[in-house]
Amino acid sequence: MAFIDNILQKPSYGWANTDGELVIPATRQLFREVFLRINIFKTKKNWISLASLLLIACMLPFLYFYLVYYFSWPLTLLLLLYSMFVMSIHTTVWLHRYCTHQAFQFSHPVWRYIIQNLVLKTVPEEIYVLSHHVHHAK
Repeated sequence: MAFIDNILQKPSYGWANTDGELVIPATRQLFREVFLRINIFKTKKNWISLASLLLIACMLPFLYFYLVYYFSWPLTLLLLLYSMFVMSIHTTVWLHRYCTHQAFQFSHPVWRYIIQNLVLKTVPEEIYVLSHHVHHAK
């Protein structure tokens, strides 16, 4: 059994057909799978996926106002720098190295607070992982 079979939930259309070949789902199957994974009436475990999708949808008006009223190339480059580098480095240091592995300790609680709140937490998975690992690691 492959490692990926243990960590990913098997899609409703399966990974392989009867001949053992990789299944390439149709667009309709992919959308059906998405709606199965955000259906909170099927299972309560889907709440975080639905919350993530709704939060991203709630941010769409801000994207519209940015593109229509505030767009500039320097600001766009700044946004890309922040989202691609600052947020990803923060995720690696805070969520992965500290929260998941406890790979280091902070010399003072102030530094922990600064690193923890360095970027906006916008996706619920980050908030859930953060609270789960930090509170259960103590």
